[in-house]
Amino acid sequence: EDGLCGDKIRAITIDQNGNLWFGTHSNGVCRYDGKEFSNYNESNGLCYDFVMSMVCDAGNNMWFGTDGGGICKFDGARFRHLTEKDGMAGNLVMAVWEDAKNNLWFGTYGNGVSKYDGQTFTNYKAKDGLCSDLIYDIIDDKNGNLWFVSKGNGISMFDGKKFTNYNTSNGLPSDLVYSVVEDNLGNIWFATLGGGISIYNGKKFTNIGKEQGLSSDYVYSLFEDDDGNMWLGTDDEGVSMIFAECNSNKIIEDGFIDETHIINLTKFGITNKMVLNIVEDKFGNIWIGTFGGGITRFDGVDLKTFSAKDGLNSNNIYLSLIDSAGYLWLGTEKGLNRLDIRENPTTPEIKIYSKPEGFIGIETNFNSCIEDHNKNLWFGNIYGATMYNPREDLPNKNEPILNITDVKLFFKKTDWSEYSDTLSRWGGIPYHLELPYDQNHLTFEFVGIDTRSPKKVTYQWKLEGFDKDWSPRSNKTEVTYQYIPPGKYTFKVKAFNSDGVGNEQPVTFSFRIPPPFWQTWWFYTILVLIGLLLVVIFVRLRLRALEKEKKILEHKVEQRTKELRKEKAIVEQQTEELRAQTDQLAMINKELEKLVIVARETDNSVMIADKNGDM
Repeated sequence: EDGLCGDKIRAITIDQNGNLWFGTHSNGVCRYDGKEFSNYNESNGLCYDFVMSMVCDAGNNMWFGTDGGGICKFDGARFRHLTEKDGMAGNLVMAVWEDAKNNLWFGTYGNGVSKYDGQTFTNYKAKDGLCSDLIYDIIDDKNGNLWFVSKGNGISMFDGKKFTNYNTSNGLPSDLVYSVVEDNLGNIWFATLGGGISIYNGKKFTNIGKEQGLSSDYVYSLFEDDDGNMWLGTDDEGVSMIFAECNSNKIIEDGFIDETHIINLTKFGITNKMVLNIVEDKFGNIWIGTFGGGITRFDGVDLKTFSAKDGLNSNNIYLSLIDSAGYLWLGTEKGLNRLDIRENPTTPEIKIYSKPEGFIGIETNFNSCIEDHNKNLWFGNIYGATMYNPREDLPNKNEPILNITDVKLFFKKTDWSEYSDTLSRWGGIPYHLELPYDQNHLTFEFVGIDTRSPKKVTYQWKLEGFDKDWSPRSNKTEVTYQYIPPGKYTFKVKAFNSDGVGNEQPVTFSFRIPPPFWQTWWFYTILVLIGLLLVVIFVRLRLRALEKEKKILEHKVEQRTKELRKEKAIVEQQTEELRAQTDQLAMINKELEKLVIVARETDNSVMIADKNGDM
């Protein structure tokens, strides 16, 4: 009566937050936070209700040992799962809705619908008047009526007492109905495969297909934005938008959509023409989920697509939801993606939720998401319905436990005792490792342990003395360095959990590779000394050779000087002889000149005498 889940207590423990935990004989476990009890059993994820032992690990995860169900780990109540075991009509949930009375409705594939009031389920099937046991979407209108659409047998309206069914015989264009939405005027829109859209005003259905102005007759999804524009996701022509001024009353009155009132966004470059869902964020961006093309953001001018290459776990977007906190949730066949677009929708941070994080349903279904009045999120999947409690999704502040598990030489396990004086007790990791210069190919293996999300641990490493910077984060648990040059090195590695919390102090491994003797300082010193000695010897030998050459040269100069002196004396003697001969020639010339003068005078006298004789 006090809230304890059972009186037969088998185990008691306390977690890091001071909460008391009680394990019971057949009623699961209870958590007491000092004010109230929270009970957990097989219906919300416990593997078995007979709990014999409990322990809280370093990551504040609770581990339960059961008598018959093995071991369970509890890392917080952020996910809760409802299945057939809890009373739901079926496990394959295709649609989720919360009505005005806070009842949850689940549409299943082949088992009708279930109403959940928080305690018990009430199930409805075709035999109870429901249009079909295969329900694809659910809403309630402003009058409190619930609408169920089916894949193959039209639609049902439920007023709380009875079902009223509509199909092609009542005016629907097709019995394959995938989506339903109520617009701001109170008219109900239906998306059909093969018949385009149908608008119901409480009196009649108005059907609009390609002939009446749509881009396609195959419509998967409908969404009305904050401005009253209606968005249509199609199977083969991408997404179209009907402008707000062309409201549903005008369409019903005209019976068609004028081409000036509708635009097809395919021409803007949507990567995939099969559009399954559409939502709008607080900035007015329209997010378009496609099958095979990821999610596309349209800001009114440009399109930007996010896909698996940007971090999504799949390009098949089965559902999308903007929660009240501003996160964008995308459901795929591989779990959930949460995009943080609260501040910057251009480069959102992406967080994945799958089985390791507690989302055990994994594969989500079309249209199956809703945020309830308590701000919990509900997602339909192939194993039931899963509730996500954001208040329990606390960041993992515990850094992973990290160890270097092995060091290999040339990719092989090595007996390090030859190169090290001490080995670790576990793993045989060497201390004070010193390797020969040619044993320089090392592989480091390491592992980080995080009990909350063990498969989401990532690593960074750096070989100090070789690498300039840390490596990018990676899920690799080994790294190889080839042809490490001689020197002193320290290998450093850090591990990060799924929330990006890493080791403040990296795990390190130091080693040394001495250089070969021809690269040591003493060898270089000897080479320098030998070089200096050779230089001295060379200089001395050269000086001796130069002295010898100098003496030879001096002797040659002396001999040549003597020869030149002799030659000078000869030249001087010859010069004197020439001078004497010159003087003699000069005297002869004077004598000759005198004789010439005498001869001339004689000739003149003779000539005068002759003249006188003639006369």
